[in-house]
Amino acid sequence: MSRRHIRGETTVQVVLMVPVILLLLLVGVHVASYMHASNVANAAAKRGAQVAAGMPVSSGASSAATTSVTEMVRDLGSRLHQPPQVAMTQSLVTVAVQLRIGRLLPFLPDTVSRRGIARREVFMTEGER
Repeated sequence: MSRRHIRGETTVQVVLMVPVILLLLLVGVHVASYMHASNVANAAAKRGAQVAAGMPVSSGASSAATTSVTEMVRDLGSRLHQPPQVAMTQSLVTVAVQLRIGRLLPFLPDTVSRRGIARREVFMTEGER
């Protein structure tokens, strides 16, 4: 085999492998970004649910939870895809958070959704126990 033939074969191998390596690198970066956004969304949803669970409904618990979630997401360096959704029942508070992540590849997801659920705190007097 001639030296020129070996160099041509090496060039073809490099040309074929570079796109595969770049794709793997971009997928790895996207997965890391997705995991970070997932952790931020989870922490923000839990925090929002805890804030709302500790307040009476009439005192603006929903707006306090929304503010808490928005500030936490901003402080942790992420972006909300839509405003947090707060649902309150007699015994539970549910906060849904949806974050947007940068899209590196068109076939991978660009949003992360997480929910935080907390039991409502019930304030009772000594006589009600």
